[in-house]
Amino acid sequence: MVKILTAKRQTGRKPVRQKINPLQVKPQNLLRIENTPDGPVFVTPRGWEDLSMVLREHERLGLDTDVDLISQYVRYPEIAAEFKHYMNFHRKYSEDHDVDAILEGRTRDVSKVAEAGAEEKISLVSVIIGRLNAEAEEGMDLLDLGRRLDGVPSDGLEAVRNDLRRILDGNQTSDARRTAAYCLSALSDTDDADAAREGCSRALEDVRRRFDSHLENAMSFMISAFGQGQEPVSLLAGLIGCYSVVMFSETDGPLYRYNEELLTSGRDRRLVEMTEGLRWRTRSTSSPAQAAAA
Repeated sequence: MVKILTAKRQTGRKPVRQKINPLQVKPQNLLRIENTPDGPVFVTPRGWEDLSMVLREHERLGLDTDVDLISQYVRYPEIAAEFKHYMNFHRKYSEDHDVDAILEGRTRDVSKVAEAGAEEKISLVSVIIGRLNAEAEEGMDLLDLGRRLDGVPSDGLEAVRNDLRRILDGNQTSDARRTAAYCLSALSDTDDADAAREGCSRALEDVRRRFDSHLENAMSFMISAFGQGQEPVSLLAGLIGCYSVVMFSETDGPLYRYNEELLTSGRDRRLVEMTEGLRWRTRSTSSPAQAAAA
């Protein structure tokens, strides 16, 4: 069996690769360097990238993350402590609301979220966006793998693996390295390119079906709780702000439909116009991995 069917994500109650991104709230913390009486303190984009990769592995293994670990990558004590607080806050509301049930359409009890405070609503929206973006990233990784396997002879997988290893060893973005690591994991249990292509195709169908269903259920739940108010619009706007969500969504899928229904005239063309620009840029990109990480 081709490992691609289970690579990267384990299905069940405990999700993996759930995005936590406080930089959306405080983008000024992406790069900060200051001199203090105790010496220089700093945080850099590369530090955030490295921390992100460590957090993914800790989450996969079920390990806790303390501020000491964060401080190895975020050498700015105030920002490191703030990030740890944000993680705890994010986890609390992930546990308070059954996000799996919302995404799978197993709950229609909207009273708890409808009565929640503004901070809790924002957190729930953030958790849902993170889950859907992770699913879209998996889909983009599968699309990348499919392109790499296209036309490869049945005994030609080693050349594909070597290309992926060069990405991992080179000076690439964290997203490019993540995609390369996923592809290598997916190919680890087979030496037959034909079997790998078949497994990739099946996995892509499964991910797309799950992603569309989860997005539909999430939007339906938010509209049931708040009508066409600020909360579902915030969820939709957050999803549109995710590169992988936009690129993985099909034009006849739920993202485009809700874009037309919820965003007002003058803005409801935003998604289509933005996506056309992104797709043009992707076609102009020489490497599929770079396109997925753009």
